[in-house]
Amino acid sequence: GDTATYYATLADALAVAQYRSGANVYALTDCNDDFTIPASVSFYGRDNSFGGNVTNKGDIREGTFNGELTNEQFIHGGTFNGTVINHDTIVGGTFNGNVTNYDRIYDHFDDDRFTLGDDFTIENNGTISCDYHHWKDGVCRLCAYACTHADGTAANCTSGPICSVCGYEYGEALGHTIVEGSYADNSNGTHSFTCSVCGNVTEEHSGGTATCTTQAD
Repeated sequence: GDTATYYATLADALAVAQYRSGANVYALTDCNDDFTIPASVSFYGRDNSFGGNVTNKGDIREGTFNGELTNEQFIHGGTFNGTVINHDTIVGGTFNGNVTNYDRIYDHFDDDRFTLGDDFTIENNGTISCDYHHWKDGVCRLCAYACTHADGTAANCTSGPICSVCGYEYGEALGHTIVEGSYADNSNGTHSFTCSVCGNVTEEHSGGTATCTTQAD
């Protein structure tokens, strides 16, 4: 019903919830103990963090999990900073560590359901399906799909073509077309010239370092 019951500890609340099908459990404080979320329980960790190892047999909706999490049912949301071992279904969340998938990960609902941190890695032994890809260098970080690239921004003198789908630069730059007689070395370590395509250009010198016996390339 709509009546809330408060328990002294998270363990007490979870112990009671396992006998109430469809129960919602809302955490009120942080917890560093190991615990199990029972089957048919929806767990709302709110803004609290959980430092122990957690086994989920229910449905995680919220919370920050810093220990190892073993998922045996559903993850709809939450932040996971430790290792996640998935044996059932993940459909959302923020993942900042390693995920080992043995069953299903679906990114189908909206384009901000999943967030992948810089240290996210995945070992996939199951099924991963994305409607919303998480691109890095032309490859989805979640499902490993490689973009086939579509025309976006055309190549120019300094940049190759940029894919309109994944944002990856997938070809070579065209390079400058230097107007004859326009090249000049400057005293500040740069050189200048006029490109017939993009106009006046000033660049820093490059090509290595000269030694006593050899010139820079």
